Amino acid sequence: MNAQVFCFPPKPRLWTCLSILICFFIETGLLHQPVSIAHDAKAANHQNSQTWELPDGAFVRLGKGVMGGSDRAIIFSPDGKHLAVASGIGIWIYDVETAHELTLLSVGHATLIRSVAYSPDGSILAAGTGDGRVQLWELERGRLLAPLMRPGPGYDVDALAFSPDGSTVAWGTRDEIQLWDVENQRHLKTLQGHKQRIFSLAFSPDGAAIASGAEDDTVKLWEVATGDNFATFQHSSDVLSVAFSPNGESLAAAANKNVQLWNISTKKNVATLKHTNHVNAVAYSPEWSYPRLRVVECG
Repeated sequence: MNAQVFCFPPKPRLWTCLSILICFFIETGLLHQPVSIAHDAKAANHQNSQTWELPDGAFVRLGKGVMGGSDRAIIFSPDGKHLAVASGIGIWIYDVETAHELTLLSVGHATLIRSVAYSPDGSILAAGTGDGRVQLWELERGRLLAPLMRPGPGYDVDALAFSPDGSTVAWGTRDEIQLWDVENQRHLKTLQGHKQRIFSLAFSPDGAAIASGAEDDTVKLWEVATGDNFATFQHSSDVLSVAFSPNGESLAAAANKNVQLWNISTKKNVATLKHTNHVNAVAYSPEWSYPRLRVVECG
C-alpha cells in the first residue's frame, strides 16, 4: 500500500508564518510519490503529471521516485525559497514560488535518501542515506563535498541536524549519534545511550545541547561539549520527531498520537497535545514570545 504526501493551505489558528503547509499521510514505513503543494493561488490549468487528480486545494505534485521516510524527508531552505525532497534517486531541489525543479543532486547509486538538512546559511545540504552514510553537498556548485562514513555496518540515517553555527552536523543511525566537523569532514564524537533506532535530532538554539527521539520510546538530552546524556524523557511509544522552542526553554516530542511538551530546566512534562491520528513531525513557529507549535498530523 502506497503512502502519499500532500500540501494544503495553513489553518489560521495553528499556522501563522508559512504560506505553504506540508502534510504527511503515511500508510507504510516509507513515503512514496507523489508530493503535492498548495497555497492561496489557484491550480495551473496545464495538463501534466504534476497536476493530474490533485486533492482539493493542491496546485502541484512534487517528487519523483520513492521518498525518504523520516521527519526530515522534506525541508525548506533557511530563506524559504527552495524545497529539498529526499528520494530514491537523489535529492530534488524545487523553487517554492514556481514549484519548478531546479536540480537533482545524485551520486548515481540506487541507495534511498532518507533525510535532508540545510546548513543555517543555506550553503550546504546534508543527506542521510539508507546504507549509513551522510553526504554533504555544496549547493552553489552542486558539488558533493564528502560522504561521511561511520565504522561498522550501515543503517538508515533518519535523523540529521546542523548546529546553529553550521560547524557541526549530527546524525543518528541504529542506536548512536555521530557528531562531525563540517569544514574538515572529521569525526568529533559518538553519543551512545539509546537502545534502538534514532528517528529525530535537534540542536538547542544556543548549540549547547542535542535532543534525540528514538524507537526505544525515549527522548534524550545530550551536552554537546562532553557528550554526556543529562536527561531522559520517557514516552509511551516511538518518538518520531523532536523540536526545541526558539528560546530553548521547551522541547516538543511527537510519539504515537500525542505531542508532549517538556520544560528543559525542570525536566518535567508541562503539557500533552492529543491528536486523532499519528503525529510524525513537529515544529515551533518563529514567534517565541508565545511558542506556538506547527503540528503535522499523520495517519
